[in-house]
Amino acid sequence: MSGHRARPGEGTAWLVTDRPETAGCHCYWYTGPKDGHLVEHEHVDGAAEAVAWGRRRTPRVRIRTADGRTAWAGSAPRPAGIAHSWIETDRVPEGASC
Repeated sequence: MSGHRARPGEGTAWLVTDRPETAGCHCYWYTGPKDGHLVEHEHVDGAAEAVAWGRRRTPRVRIRTADGRTAWAGSAPRPAGIAHSWIETDRVPEGASC
């Protein structure tokens, strides 16, 4: 991770499905010019926890779901190129993470 110091509200959180056999989500928070600095990383148990993790850091949150979709989970306006908005009722396939 970089030495860049992030402030809440900056950057973008990227939430990524882990391998199904290990369960959970990898959470990454990038800030700085073009979100080029990884400032924090954590592994959490599931999608709702991952989204909450991202939202505590920034209003810009993307999640890669178990079905391979990228969804917008942030409170900032959804960027072009992301067609789906994540909602807490989104279901995760049985046995899959995130």
